[in-house]
Amino acid sequence: MTPEKIKEKINKTVQKITPDISEQIILDARKRVHQEKKEKSRGFSWKPVLIFAMSCLLFVTIIVTRPATSVVAATISLDINPSIEITLDEKDKVIEIFGKNEEGIDVVENLNVKGCQVKVALKTLIESLLEQGYLNDSANSILVTVDNENITANLMEMIEDILAEDDFDGSVVCQNLKNNPDLVKLAETYNISIGRAQLITELIALDSTYNIEELAKLNVTQLNLLLGNSENTIPGIQRMGQASQKEYIGEEKAKEIALKSVKASATEISDYTMEIDYRHHNIVYVIKFVYNNTDYVVMVNGTSGVILECEQENRQYKHQYEHSHSSSSNDDTSGHNHGKGSNSGNGNNYGNGSCIGQKNVKRIVLNHANASEYSNYKSELCLQDGKLVYCIEFKANSRQCKYVIDANTGEILEEK
Repeated sequence: MTPEKIKEKINKTVQKITPDISEQIILDARKRVHQEKKEKSRGFSWKPVLIFAMSCLLFVTIIVTRPATSVVAATISLDINPSIEITLDEKDKVIEIFGKNEEGIDVVENLNVKGCQVKVALKTLIESLLEQGYLNDSANSILVTVDNENITANLMEMIEDILAEDDFDGSVVCQNLKNNPDLVKLAETYNISIGRAQLITELIALDSTYNIEELAKLNVTQLNLLLGNSENTIPGIQRMGQASQKEYIGEEKAKEIALKSVKASATEISDYTMEIDYRHHNIVYVIKFVYNNTDYVVMVNGTSGVILECEQENRQYKHQYEHSHSSSSNDDTSGHNHGKGSNSGNGNNYGNGSCIGQKNVKRIVLNHANASEYSNYKSELCLQDGKLVYCIEFKANSRQCKYVIDANTGEILEEK
């Protein structure tokens, strides 16, 4: 065998015993390249970017298509007993309507007035109040409280027109809301609306004998009756119509009772006046008149017709006393006071030449008797042993009280 043939045979034998792995090497190389690409793409995912982009697009779409938020230009609160609040935009359209108490929530629950003009909303609301009986012949008053005085006059006209269209004899009290943070606390304490709290504080400012606990129990029509009292005139308040007296005996009956108590007829009296007030935990009729040269003030319970107070002052006695005292003072140049006018026995100092008046004498005897509550109060100005005195009778603390008070000094002359 030649050397070339031996070499060829050796090569063939080596090829047979040595595997060919070139294809495997190429395949492994391709797999590594594919794996590297896969790992590289896994390091940066497009999915979060896509989600973020879609969210931004959705947000922009909502902002563009959503209507602009309405700005509250005015807030109107209505009290009957249901308390209801309406917010308006600059075009006097309703933004929202709320019930501020349980009754108010019931009333507005099915009212669809959002976006309506204020007059349409008010008409819908008032007709609902009439239908549900919250507004009726006995409770005919609406208290309106507005935080924008520019719409007050138009608001009153709207409500007046609506009541006329519905043929309802109603009354409206309209006030502008004052910036008083104490009203919120007061309203929460007594479970009333801020509008009612403001009205009550205004009444108490005019008459200190009123108290918040008592007036907070009154409904809007009863508070409206008090506003009819000439002494309870509150600046800035507008009223339309008359508060109902259907639950009470009425002026004519009260007048009849008052005149009968002093045995007078309507043709025999003069200077007659009548006012409605709140005393002795009741709505009362205060009847004033002159009969037989005597001034009478008779207070009649508005519900039962019982006479609660009767005060009388004889004009002749009073005028004679004042004239006599004035003359004596003019003749006396020493400057001293007559009688005990300078310092009476009970610490009062009224002696200025005239009667101390019914209000002062009442305060004296009620304080002396420690009577926070009283009934059947009677007061008469008369002469006793040549001296002008008040004779007082009333019932307090389960006993009958009687006093004789010096009309000039306020001194208690007799007490039983």
